[in-house]
Amino acid sequence: YVLNELMEPRPIWVPGQLYIGGVGLALGYWKNEQKTKASFITHPVTQEPLYKTGDLGRYLPDGNIEFLGREDFQVKINGYRVELGEIEVALKQFPGIKEAIVTAIGDSQQSKRLVAYAVFKEKSVINDSSLADSNQTEEKDEVSQPQRELNSIAEQLRKHLVQKLPEYMVPADYVILETLPLTANGKVDRKRLPKPQRQTIAEKNQHILPQTKTEQQIAAVWAQFIELEEVGIHDNFFAIGGNSLLIIRVHNKLQEELLDIELKVVDLFTNPTVHSLSQHIAQIDSKESSLETSKTRGDERAKKGTTRKERGKMRKSLRRKIMFFE
Repeated sequence: YVLNELMEPRPIWVPGQLYIGGVGLALGYWKNEQKTKASFITHPVTQEPLYKTGDLGRYLPDGNIEFLGREDFQVKINGYRVELGEIEVALKQFPGIKEAIVTAIGDSQQSKRLVAYAVFKEKSVINDSSLADSNQTEEKDEVSQPQRELNSIAEQLRKHLVQKLPEYMVPADYVILETLPLTANGKVDRKRLPKPQRQTIAEKNQHILPQTKTEQQIAAVWAQFIELEEVGIHDNFFAIGGNSLLIIRVHNKLQEELLDIELKVVDLFTNPTVHSLSQHIAQIDSKESSLETSKTRGDERAKKGTTRKERGKMRKSLRRKIMFFE
C-alpha cells in the first residue's frame, strides 16, 4: 500500500509511505519488542495488520508501485518537503546513468540546497558530443576542456530534471563521480560524498564579470540574495543556488534598482542569466521609449528625450505593486 500520514491511499503519481500487508506478513522482529511495536501496526480503519517499511513509493497508472527511496531521506527546503528518492528516480532516467544519489547540504532551510551525484555506465560519456554545450566557443580556453565537458553534462542533467520535476526539487549542484563511496555494509556512505565546488558552476560557460550598468545591478542583487561574492554574466540563476521562492525577492529588489521598469517575475524565469535578463530589460526600455515618444510628440519632454531613470522616477509613485504573470 502507498499511504499518507493519515493512513489514506495516495493517488496515482503522488509519493507516499510504503506499507506491506497480507497473509504472508510476519508477526514481528525476533526478540525485539520495541522495534516490532514501531514497525508492525494495525490500520485504524480496516484493522488490517501492516508493516511500515520506512520506504517511499507511488502508484503508477498500470497498478505497479514505483520505489522512491527511504523515508529517512526526506528534507525540507524553503518550506517545501522534498523526497530525495523521487529526484534520484528521475535522475536515473537520464541516458547512461548507472547510479544517482541526491543529498541536501546547508545549515538552515534558507541556505540548504540540493546536490546531485551521478555515476555513468561508461566513463567515456563525458566525451559524447551530444552532450556538448552549443554555446561553447574557442574563446573559452581559460576553462579546461575536461572541466568544460563535466559542466556541460551537469547542465544537461539539470535540463532533464526541469522537465520532470518542480523547480524547487531540481538540484542546484551536480557532481560526476567514477564510483559512489560505500560503507562496510555496501550502502552509499553519504557522509563521504564530496562537497560541490561552486566556482565550477560559475565557470560553466565562461566566467565574465558584468560590464554594463544594468548587468552590474542585476549581478549585485543576485550575489546579495544567493550569498555569493560575485556573479558572472553567463551564470544561471537556478544553477548557482537560486530558487522559485528567492526569485520573488530578487524581482522586488530589481524593481527598486531599475526604478520600476515593467519587469515581471516570469521574465526572470525565461531569462535566467545576467546577460539574457540585461538584454531583455534593454528591449523593454527601447519599447517604452518609443511609446512615450510617440504619445508625447511635440511635447518639450519628448523633444529632449527621457532616460529610463527619469521615466522611472515619474512612474515610481504610481507603481507600488508586484507585476506577476500576465
